[in-house]
Amino acid sequence: MKSNKRKAAAAFTLVELLAVVIIIIMLFGMVVGGLKYAQDKQANEKTRVQLARIGNAIENYKLDKGLYPVTTDGDGSGNSNELFKSLYWDSDDDGVGADTDDDQKVYMSELDPKNKKLGWLDGTSASDYKIIDAWSNEIHYRSGKDSNGDNNTSAINPDFDLWSPGKDGSTKDDPKSPANRDDLKNH
Repeated sequence: MKSNKRKAAAAFTLVELLAVVIIIIMLFGMVVGGLKYAQDKQANEKTRVQLARIGNAIENYKLDKGLYPVTTDGDGSGNSNELFKSLYWDSDDDGVGADTDDDQKVYMSELDPKNKKLGWLDGTSASDYKIIDAWSNEIHYRSGKDSNGDNNTSAINPDFDLWSPGKDGSTKDDPKSPANRDDLKNH
């Protein structure tokens, strides 16, 4: 006697397909989150190295000149152009740029506008170049002394302050401000 029972077809049920899709979405989310974390960590380390290199160039400038590059703006904002000029463009203060003045010393060849492969500069001319970090935020610099040789009351360090506003691009004068939590500093 023959039975009329059908054999069940080998197929996925809707619940099984839904479970597989959910697992794939979760794995994708973990991979994307891990990549974002790795990118942030890499940008953080790149900026730390950049600050250390700039700090060394500032120290070399002081060895030659007897003082740290002096800034006109006491709070450190917008001073990366002055720092660019001191470390690369016009370190001898004669008004002639590094592209035509063979007598001046270049303290940081990484700041050469013709070679922007490191991504340290933003701008189109010597008067508006800014030194930027890995997040394209302007690096801040504040000298410990003003142009008269008096102590800069805004400075935290007696020599100079050098910092990146970090990923959020925000920095405040108050060191305890929540905006400064991700700042990367030389002190």
